[in-house]
Amino acid sequence: MLVRNEGHAAARRRRQFDPLANRNVLASTAIFDELARAGVRDVCMSPGSRNAPLAISADARADLNVHVHVDERCASFFALGLARAGRRPVALVCTSGSAAAHWYPAVIEAYETGVPLILITADRPPELRDIGAPQTTQQHSMYGDHVLRFGAIGLPRPESDWLRWLRGRICRMVEIAQGPTAGPVHLDVHFDEPLSAVTIEGDVPASLIEADPVAVHGRPDGRPFAPWAPAEFRPSGAALEEMADLVRTQPRGVIVVGPLDAQDEERAAIAFLARAAGVPVLTDPLSGLRRPAPAGIASITSYDAFLRGDAVAQALKPDWILRLGRMPTSKALTQWMGRHRDARLVVVDEQGRREDPNHAGALFVRARTAATCGVLGTAVRDLAATSDERDAWTARWKAVDGAASDALEGGCLDAPDHFEGGIIGLLSQLLPADATLLAASSMPVRELDAFLRPDGRPLRILANRGVNGIDGLVSTAFGIDAASDGPMVALLGDLATLHDLGGFAAVARLGSTGTIIVVNNAGGGIFSYLPLAKTDAPMDTLFATEHDLGFRHTAAMFGLEYLAPATTAELAEHLADCTNDRARLIEIIVDKDDSVAHHRLLWAAAAAAAEAAL
Repeated sequence: MLVRNEGHAAARRRRQFDPLANRNVLASTAIFDELARAGVRDVCMSPGSRNAPLAISADARADLNVHVHVDERCASFFALGLARAGRRPVALVCTSGSAAAHWYPAVIEAYETGVPLILITADRPPELRDIGAPQTTQQHSMYGDHVLRFGAIGLPRPESDWLRWLRGRICRMVEIAQGPTAGPVHLDVHFDEPLSAVTIEGDVPASLIEADPVAVHGRPDGRPFAPWAPAEFRPSGAALEEMADLVRTQPRGVIVVGPLDAQDEERAAIAFLARAAGVPVLTDPLSGLRRPAPAGIASITSYDAFLRGDAVAQALKPDWILRLGRMPTSKALTQWMGRHRDARLVVVDEQGRREDPNHAGALFVRARTAATCGVLGTAVRDLAATSDERDAWTARWKAVDGAASDALEGGCLDAPDHFEGGIIGLLSQLLPADATLLAASSMPVRELDAFLRPDGRPLRILANRGVNGIDGLVSTAFGIDAASDGPMVALLGDLATLHDLGGFAAVARLGSTGTIIVVNNAGGGIFSYLPLAKTDAPMDTLFATEHDLGFRHTAAMFGLEYLAPATTAELAEHLADCTNDRARLIEIIVDKDDSVAHHRLLWAAAAAAAEAAL
């Protein structure tokens, strides 16, 4: 993992203290010792008094990267991006009072998308609650149903059994956060004075370390105090047989891969199943299957355009749908699945989410994607030579997809400078193979869905699609940067950028780098595509929130290089220079009305081309 604030970290970690100085630092030291043993490598925190024992203890460890943020909201989204990109739990630490409330939007996103966060809130002693003591509020179960587990440890006790219990609790929290239903967990830690590493004679018994060194220092072999073995989820025999029978007997099936961020194992297993079953694969831009695209499968990517047409949507009526990952980005694809909800729907999800917004009555299979596709592909690979009907079905999907793709790409060539589809094309062509692209949840991820074509070159694409919010995206981007060895590029809208201006402080504080692309269409462009736009509602003021703000001074204030390309050629030059050695803000001015008109023109052309290809 790349850490760009090594200089700051090294300077801080020279400040050592006695972990037995008092009971607060003893407990805090045990917490971070077990977190590190359990695989946590990053801690994000904001300044405070009540959390001082936690901050001091985390900062003293050479095996933890400490990222200090001015405010808790930015810290939480930075941690979200760091955990999502790094695929490992990240700890968050804050002080008492309302501080933890600023984490809530990021906590919701982490809960909905299974991102492991260890939330550690410092709290006042119980006797200071509900009596008017400053900086005190009800932190017990603050996040309600949006955390997988809540635990309050009470006031630290310098006792052998209590410390062993605490170490075991930390192990349990990390285990729950990592799955199989991954997500955030919350530990509320009560502290009385002293809130520092000052030595208090007799506060920690001198005999404690000799009587029980494991309680104080942890296991001598470096293992967690209470290690665990992760569960392996495979489909049951009955579920496998039902799925295999469906694939064998019904030739018109499709595999829909939603947001999955697939790794090599999953990518290979899905491709194996697709080849064995001889069916098309509809791949979301967040699936991990567009870049790189597996070879030898019918990868369908322009569905968002051609499924808008009634004739095509009806002609492509399936017998069954196997859905992997979360619900896809495309509304047109979701509506197509709802239109054909009599087709048998099978949903495979390791997290156990029962996502079926069309109320199709799916068969839900809680199992790992790679394992399921592997055993199902093996079960159906003995199919007789693919039937003519199965061949014709897949050929039809490929024909309409190819026709629609050609229409979209041709329309981008004729588009004005800075048309969003053209921006996606440039990103696809010019970003290096080790780049990570964060897409905002409004128009940018939809543009990727419509215009990103399959390619063998890797490009990892991430988004905060748990609740599809636009908040915290600058901070999320820099969190992704901290977990990435290659360049980080974020494709954001102007409102999303305005929503998280404080996130840019990470550039100076933490040495964050990366390219933030702001597509500035002077307001919420997505509302122009919604049915609301066809009514008499005051779109400009109530919904699009139009403005005349630019981001040149934002870049200057936070120390980013500012670029404002006037032409597509200038933009291409800047995108070809994406590296991880500096922070840049590229502002692209887009005429919203021209963009909407050209989008509608391309959708009509793609739908017509697809219908003609039937």
